[in-house]
Amino acid sequence: MYQKFDAPWPMKDREDIVEVTCYMVPNEDALVFSFESAPQNEDWFGTNIKRDKKNAVEMLFNKSFGYIKPLGPNKTHFKFIINADP
Repeated sequence: MYQKFDAPWPMKDREDIVEVTCYMVPNEDALVFSFESAPQNEDWFGTNIKRDKKNAVEMLFNKSFGYIKPLGPNKTHFKFIINADP
């Protein structure tokens, strides 16, 4: 997953490229996921990952986790733990 965040001046924008793994929790009708930064300077499944080093600071994610569970038509329970730098 690729994300880019526009930061206010004088900060540089932030970008991250992460690998996400998801697991269904059927008895809770929920989804658990983990994510971390994609490998740097490597091909990822045959695709060269290009980062915008000139205009953005790369955010590095160590193992991070999330939990999503629908509670109703317009309501979702969402929890996550993120370990990122900077």
